[in-house]
Amino acid sequence: MSSPIIATAAAGAASHGAAAATGAAAPLLSVRNLSVEIPHRRGAVTALHDISFDVAKGEILGVVGESGAGKSLTGQSIIVSHGWCMQ
Repeated sequence: MSSPIIATAAAGAASHGAAAATGAAAPLLSVRNLSVEIPHRRGAVTALHDISFDVAKGEILGVVGESGAGKSLTGQSIIVSHGWCMQ
């Protein structure tokens, strides 16, 4: 059985300081400083480091990268951190 993945992030629609100051609408999704470490027998491996982005209402975010770049892991980490996954 593998060890759990450790994800740390300040994710959610909670970081609205700039939006409130300018009168702009708050983002539907705001991800700040998303980092993921995967435990390994020789120590933790950093899979994602310090990823931040916002997605506004009506906006579409496309994530592009090479195989193994962390696209799926980014999405999975956001889903888990929001409790949107079913156990």
